[in-house]
Amino acid sequence: MESCEPAERTALEAGAARLRPLLGSFGFAYVPGYDGCSGGGPFAVSYFRRELLEIGLIVRQQAKLGCPNYSVGEGWVGHEDLLAVLGHDGRARLVPGEWPAWVAADGGDGFDALRADLEDPILPALREPPARYRIVLARAVRACRARRGR
Repeated sequence: MESCEPAERTALEAGAARLRPLLGSFGFAYVPGYDGCSGGGPFAVSYFRRELLEIGLIVRQQAKLGCPNYSVGEGWVGHEDLLAVLGHDGRARLVPGEWPAWVAADGGDGFDALRADLEDPILPALREPPARYRIVLARAVRACRARRGR
């Protein structure tokens, strides 16, 4: 896709660079993704991947971090739903702000808040056997679909 604005890609690359050491230590590789425009305006997307596991990132409207999503190749789940299934409901450091932004609960930087949530509890769940993490994600996908009435 053709980029509408370079600001989204610049913000996404800067945020991803701060996540790269942590996610790299868990075997994730960075994939730049693509840029584009939609009804919500310009955006940039990138991923961190380890085998079938994928953490998707999006930045919209210059520098607004959108909801991270998590996948194992079948369906995906948003940040809030994954934290709930991991038993951290209501304790997220990255929380929904005014659409399309996800913001730090403490008013700080969104990428720093995401890093904190990744450090605990998300990435520790990856120390479990891959089959267990797939089960956790599948439970989160089912819970998300049930909440949305699908």
